[in-house]
Amino acid sequence: MASPVAIGLAGLGSLGLAGGSALQHRSVVGGGQTMTRRQLAAMVRQPGWLTGMLVIVVATLLNLAALRLAPVMVVQPLGVMAIVWSVLLSPSSCRGRPGRDTWGSIAVIVTGLSGFTLCSSAVITAAESTPGLGRIIVGAVVCCLVGATLAAVHRLVPARLGCLMLAAAGAVLFGLTASLVRLGFTLLARGQGFLSTPVLLAAAGAMAASLVGGLAVQQSHALGRAEIVVAALTTVDPVVSAILGLAVLGEGKMASSSTVAAMSVCGMVAAIGVAALSRVRSDERSETGLQAMSTPPHCRTGRLRVALVSDYTLSTLGGAESAFAEQARALAEVCDVLVACPGSRSLADLGRCGHVTVVPVPVSFILPGLGLPVTRNTTPLRGLLRRAFTDSGIDVVHVHSEFGIAAAAIDVSHDMGIPVVETVHTFFWQAPARAQTLLRRAGPRFHRLVTGYGSTTAHLSDRPGDSALRNMTLTTALQVDRVVSPSAHQAVRLRTAGLPHVDVVPNTVSANPNARPVTVIDGPLRVLWMGRFAPEKRVLPFLDAAMEALDDFPVTL
Repeated sequence: MASPVAIGLAGLGSLGLAGGSALQHRSVVGGGQTMTRRQLAAMVRQPGWLTGMLVIVVATLLNLAALRLAPVMVVQPLGVMAIVWSVLLSPSSCRGRPGRDTWGSIAVIVTGLSGFTLCSSAVITAAESTPGLGRIIVGAVVCCLVGATLAAVHRLVPARLGCLMLAAAGAVLFGLTASLVRLGFTLLARGQGFLSTPVLLAAAGAMAASLVGGLAVQQSHALGRAEIVVAALTTVDPVVSAILGLAVLGEGKMASSSTVAAMSVCGMVAAIGVAALSRVRSDERSETGLQAMSTPPHCRTGRLRVALVSDYTLSTLGGAESAFAEQARALAEVCDVLVACPGSRSLADLGRCGHVTVVPVPVSFILPGLGLPVTRNTTPLRGLLRRAFTDSGIDVVHVHSEFGIAAAAIDVSHDMGIPVVETVHTFFWQAPARAQTLLRRAGPRFHRLVTGYGSTTAHLSDRPGDSALRNMTLTTALQVDRVVSPSAHQAVRLRTAGLPHVDVVPNTVSANPNARPVTVIDGPLRVLWMGRFAPEKRVLPFLDAAMEALDDFPVTL
């Protein structure tokens, strides 16, 4: 009689887990990197995260009630339904139906866990009246070691697998938590008091395991999608709970070797399904973003709405700033444009153009000597951009820099399911020789401070400071769906550095109504070079073009 009630409670708990995880995922900042302590502290103060935690707490209470009525080997596997809820609640699913591969992966997970549940339900027995203390300690230590190993290994693998590793680490500790809770209920049923030492130890162990596991799960949210995290939780958690139920609590004393083997096979099938879901959902996100970017405006409802974002101020005369403003004016002829960058008179003037809306972004300070406005990727900044993107109904976000404002725009875009593009204006950072050591040490720390992204460490230059600067660009470019390079030779370097999607699109230049094509060279050819004499500026190709002009066009004196 208790089992149907327990099953219903566990089912409601799975829905709460999926909903709460989706709410928390929207408040997580990571952009492909684990969160810093400061980011974690800011995250837990956000209303969305707190609401998600409340939902998860209610779901956990429902699961605890189910554990009070039925063995852990029956209750925990029923959380598999949370995977389905997570997929249906994900932002990409709200914009379109999940793909066939997604449902196929879910089917594999459900099949594996259903088989696991059937096998475990067939051999369950009442827990031992006094489970051995030695077995409990060994089981807890093994779970902690496995969780710590998974958490440590996540740094050695790509973000998608790192998400699974951290989620699995949290799931191992959650499985330990459920088993310790079940142990506490068993001890109470056998006559132990609420304040007895065994019950208090079980409660303390459950609280510690749940807190550490929760931290690992929050970090996994920063690396991947909510449904992948939930899939790992609902697969690893019940398997660990069942193993502890068998080996520690004595709930499966009648299990034969063939039953244990069948449970192992089913667990492996479910794990394969989780790995496939991770790959499919990551691929679907990229494909969805690229399809959205490639859809022409006439296929959409109304005008295309583009957000242009930069850390640079338009009051500075520079190539990146000029290209940014020119692109805004050109796009305004066919699109609705939202421009977000540090405030200036030039930005206000740009806002007077038709179909251009400007959002002045406050800056913390101006970096001395460089004139670079510094703004950190903070919760208020992301809130400002989120409201601007929502109010303007932005279809695609295009960033032109690699610091705090750009990082905030990237994180908000990912959270809202908006495709994001970055134009890389320089991958050839160069600094004086005397600054190389300082930049090597301070550059990655500064970039992580303002963006929240852990810097890459690729060898991009023989000079360590230049390499650190270029890794700033690479780190940010790895967070976006597509990279644009104004020049082909820079695109080659970006692809070599490991960026998979790089397109060559020249910077926008306004048409000059007075310009005429050169058909004759009247007198000696005079050329004016404006810029640094550096290899990446392509001085020699420019001079070669000038010499070809002398050969191709007649010269009149």
